[in-house]
Amino acid sequence: MTSNDTARKTVAHILGSVDRGGVEMRMLEVARALPIDGPLLTMVTLTGREGSLAEDYKVAGASIVPMQLWDLGFAWRFVKFLRINRIRVVHSHVHLASGLILALAAVGGARKRIANFSSDGSIRSDQSPLARAKYAIMRWLLNLFATDIVGITPSTLSVAWKKDWREDARCRVLLTGFDLEKFSPTGTDGLRIELGVGSDEPLIVHVGRADIPTKNRDGAIRFFGEFAKLNRHGTLVFVGRDGTDEGQIRANRQRWLSLTEELGVTERVYYAGERMDVPDILASADLLLFTSTLEGLPGVLVEARAAGTPVVSSDVAGAVFLAELVGNIHLLSLEKPASEWADAIADALLQRPTPASRQLAMSSLRHSDLDIDMAVRHYRELWEA
Repeated sequence: MTSNDTARKTVAHILGSVDRGGVEMRMLEVARALPIDGPLLTMVTLTGREGSLAEDYKVAGASIVPMQLWDLGFAWRFVKFLRINRIRVVHSHVHLASGLILALAAVGGARKRIANFSSDGSIRSDQSPLARAKYAIMRWLLNLFATDIVGITPSTLSVAWKKDWREDARCRVLLTGFDLEKFSPTGTDGLRIELGVGSDEPLIVHVGRADIPTKNRDGAIRFFGEFAKLNRHGTLVFVGRDGTDEGQIRANRQRWLSLTEELGVTERVYYAGERMDVPDILASADLLLFTSTLEGLPGVLVEARAAGTPVVSSDVAGAVFLAELVGNIHLLSLEKPASEWADAIADALLQRPTPASRQLAMSSLRHSDLDIDMAVRHYRELWEA
């Protein structure tokens, strides 16, 4: 650390890892967008490993500190880490487990202790009494030690924290920003060339990791299969890793193969794997198909609209919230029959994106709260201690 660095504030972000995911990608963009004299970011990962985005974070000027949450010495090591590095701001992204983290942060001398909710997940009624008791304790600790409680949408705070969050002065909605400069206002042909899909062929993409069941790839295949019954042209591409390990990947691929064969669309479905060129992929596409059953703020919907790509989406709360902020997001309940989803896909493809429509969509997001420059400003205000 240089002498200049020692004079800069350090903000410790607490994550499971820095693998590719919504929160991790958004905070990476924040790290990249911070000014040279801005705060230093340290990503403390609680799984004992760094993650696939570690080098990207380091290039952006952030540091990675792996710890193991369930080691007996974790509490002592974490408090020592905060004290030695004189960290006064701790920003925790680990849902209700933030209660424990922020309690330790208080012991470690952090004056600003932020709990950040990024998902609408809540305690399930089928959990064991022991698990429910654990979460009740975490919630109590979070309420006691958090100086700020942030959600990425109003519904995130209502579901993950409490319905009357507006009555708590610590609570606020803080949208995560997006680097709009990454998106092509004219579109690209990269993915089409890679897959051998012609420019006249409708290209539909689904972005999301298959090791997270709530991304609902199976639903996307069923809806596309129904669409394909009446439409001879159209290709579906899945972007994101196909599973956590080789065993899960094989099991997933076999299930998808059975489903695509049943629907007669095996030759029209591709698996592109985990990619770093999602902005270019979206700019190649005619439609984003979003079928998640649970989300916080679905960042890929914003990315699709930044690329000027229309969206057909499940009506999860985060998507409903975004549809009010940006245009051309068609919402449907997952309870609707596949035929209604097929009709929505066909309707959305009637007017395929043009350079002009892509440019207009991107321009509408500039200087909004979804622009990374605005998000960084709000984060820096939040981190003032």
